[in-house]
Formats: sequence, structure tokens, C-alpha cells
Amino acid sequence: MMQSRRELIEDIAAWLGKPIEQVESIWVMEEQELGHCVRRDVEAFGVTPHVYDLAMERLYRDGEGFVFETLCYWNTTNRQSWTLRGLERLNRYCNSRGIQPKDLRLLMLGDGSGSDTLFLAEHGYRPHYFDVPGSRTSSFARFRFRRTGRADKVTTIERYEQLLGQSYDAVWSFDVLEHLPSLEAAIDDLGKMLAMNGVVMMTESCRYVRPDLPTHLSINRKYHGLIPALMRRAGLYIHWYAEGTDFRPVEYLRLPRWHLGQRFASLRLERRAAKQMRCAEDRLERSSAGVDVSHEIGVWAHAVDMPDQ
Repeated sequence: MMQSRRELIEDIAAWLGKPIEQVESIWVMEEQELGHCVRRDVEAFGVTPHVYDLAMERLYRDGEGFVFETLCYWNTTNRQSWTLRGLERLNRYCNSRGIQPKDLRLLMLGDGSGSDTLFLAEHGYRPHYFDVPGSRTSSFARFRFRRTGRADKVTTIERYEQLLGQSYDAVWSFDVLEHLPSLEAAIDDLGKMLAMNGVVMMTESCRYVRPDLPTHLSINRKYHGLIPALMRRAGLYIHWYAEGTDFRPVEYLRLPRWHLGQRFASLRLERRAAKQMRCAEDRLERSSAGVDVSHEIGVWAHAVDMPDQ
């Protein structure tokens, strides 16, 4: 069950040790202008927007703005739809392989305040959680795991190096890549964390480098539309995405080299996705220029699934 707005505000208030009314006033500002709290942190920590440096590192470690932003956004219908689609696909993956959710080796990579981790734990999974070590955001996530009585169902990982060389069945990583200073290396690492035939559920926002999103790095804008190709280079092949959803999420499989049938089918799906990404970018640019594109939305509002072979 999704936590209510009131419960999320109470979680923050209990963690900060502040009156609920004070926390709610900050929450309302965040609701009215999503990203308000992070942009306030950007000013406080002297961050140069869209540039990863020591100031940005301090923001990630010591700032509390992401707690408000990630929870407030996660509480929206749009954001929760990503989670519901991801859950459906994970359930399907488990069923196809005869695995119980509790036995799936699942890594939540960069889950911030831990909302998706908690949601999957409530649905029978036993996820491993990792986010910026020692950060205020990850501290809050651990607090929530304890406060909701889910700490025994979630394993928290303290060091990134612990993830490499693992054999996770599934990695869940939503809107992380656009924040990373070494995006290509991070994708290569995914291949080292995942078991053969394992699955990755991913969203990314590399194209959205805007004033209201100051922690999205400008160096990653060039990767818009190229993520499926970079994943393929790491041995991770696009397998599914829901059209008409801005590719949220996209599912990748780690395939052995000899599995030529699935790999060729994935290449066809990759080309189709690339074409639709270009169309989406064109719609966005025309919309920004004042062109009415509302009649075009939903043209591809059905699922695309590469057949198993």
C-alpha cells in the first residue's frame, strides 16, 4: 500500500525532530514548485548547476532537499505509475522463472528516500538498498525502514564496491544516470552486478538539463537516446518498454553471447525505441515553441514486448 501524504510528512517530521506543521509548510512549497528544496540546497552549498564537483558532493551528502523532493514527487500519480509498471514486470519475471518474490536477489540502486524499496518489500520482495553512503537521504531511508517495520525485509549496502561481482537477479534504478559524473562506467558496472539472464528496470532523464533540475549534469545530455546502445555494450539488451510513458521504465536483460535470437530481436526493439525517442524529442521541442501537440500524445499507448525465444 502506498503511504499517504500525511504519513510521508510525519516520517520527515519524526526524522528531523521538527513539528509536523513546520515540515508540512516546507512540503507545500515543494508541492507548488517541485525541486524547491534542492534548489535551496544548491544555493546553500554554493553548487554550480549541472556541474559535478566538491560542492555537489557536499549537497548529496549533507543536504536534506532530496528528502522532500523525492517523497513529494513519488507521491504523485505519474511517478507511482512507474513503480506499478516496474512491479508488474518484476512479478512477470519471477513467474516466468518459477521464483518467489522473496527469493529474487533484487538491488535497489540509488533509491534515495527508499519509497520504491519499501513498496516492493510490502509486495513480498526482500530488496537490497543502496544510495550515496553516509548521506542524509540514505539516513532518512534507513529511518523509514525501521519506522515502518520493514527493516528485517531490507538489506542496506554500505559500500559501492560490495555490489560489484555480485549476481543479482534484478537491478532497479530509477532516474539515477543523469546525476552521475561517470555514466558510461556506471553502466559497465551494472553488467558486473547482474546474473546472466538477470533483469534491469531503469528510467533516466539525461535529456532534461534545465534550471529547475540543477543536479542533472550537462555532460550527460549527450547520452539522450544512446542509453540502450551503451547498455548493449555492457551485455544488457533492451527487452521491453511501455510506449507512451516516456520510457518509464525500460527493461533490459543480460544475455549470453550465444543467445543470438533474443539479441537480434533486441536490436530491432532498440531501433524502434530510438525512433520513438527522436519523435518524443521533436514533440517536446515543438511544444516548447508553442505548437499544440496534444493530439499526438498516446499514439503509442500500448506495451511493446520482445517475445522470449
